[in-house]
Amino acid sequence: MAIETTINLRPSMHLLSQRKLLGDVMESVYITCVSPAFLIAFGPLARSLTRRRARTRPSPTPEQTIAQVYQIQNSVVHWAEESLTLTANNSAERDILQLAFHHITLVLHRPSPTFPVPPSEVLEVCMGAARGTIRISGNAVQTGKADVIVPGWPGFVAVFMSGLTLAYCSW
Repeated sequence: MAIETTINLRPSMHLLSQRKLLGDVMESVYITCVSPAFLIAFGPLARSLTRRRARTRPSPTPEQTIAQVYQIQNSVVHWAEESLTLTANNSAERDILQLAFHHITLVLHRPSPTFPVPPSEVLEVCMGAARGTIRISGNAVQTGKADVIVPGWPGFVAVFMSGLTLAYCSW
């Protein structure tokens, strides 16, 4: 007698769409322009040290970057709302997707070369995301699910980054 099992891949596929959003954040907020002098000085090594951005494409203005951040934030919020429909309450999948939401929120709004001193309301958003990460990670440790929800170094980095964010935002 064969037992049928179904695996719901929708949460995993949804997590992949979060990674695409994270890439959009990196492309809009953490843009690296490489000067010709840098390329000449470091030659082939320069290409392995940094991503090249064509000099023919100028860096966006702060206003354009802010507009991109708001557009990405809207996509992130939509992503988070959709993730609630894909998983059951109190499931490991829900916790993993919530951690992904908190992570992208931190990366999008934390201080960066583009926004070295974020406004206070943005720091509040960062604090909320950091607290959420620490709360979910703490619950995972207490329930013995840390190896599933916040495994290894990625889990450590998420909690560490959240702690640093709390310290910075509370300062």
